[in-house]
Formats: sequence, structure tokens, C-alpha cells
Amino acid sequence: MSTALPAPTAPTPLRRPVAPQPPTREAVCRALVDVTWPARKADLVRAATPRRARTDIVRLLETLPDAPYLGPNQVCRTLFGPHGHTQPSP
Repeated sequence: MSTALPAPTAPTPLRRPVAPQPPTREAVCRALVDVTWPARKADLVRAATPRRARTDIVRLLETLPDAPYLGPNQVCRTLFGPHGHTQPSP
């Protein structure tokens, strides 16, 4: 009676950890889908949290000045500047 050995398998290639991507305008807009506009900073953070937005996006929203925002474009201009780049942290 011969016992069959399992076929050898190829080694699993090692994967490098993926560096976290910085928040994007699109990710911020997805987090704010359910917001009723105009909205203040607390409203934006509250809306992003149940949508399971990434922690870095919620933190980014927390850096906003407490002012009324008319829509997601105004939020993104405040966060990313007019050209879409994240402003450096102070």
C-alpha cells in the first residue's frame, strides 16, 4: 500500500507592505455622501464616521475650521487647496 505525498507547492512570494495612500478628494467626497448641506465641521465628521471612512480622512475633516460649508467642493478646496494637493500639516 503506497501513501501518496502531497504535491509540492510553489513558495508564496513575499509581499511588501503597501504604503498607505494619502487622502484624496474622491475619498473625502465618498465619506460625505450622506451630508445635508450646508454643514459644519461637526456634521461632516459625524457623517464620515458611520460610513466607515478611513481614520486619516476623519482626522483630516477634524482639521477643518468650524464654519458652514456649502458642499463637498468647498470642503475639498479648504482641505486640498485649489489645485487638489493636500496642504502640509502645521
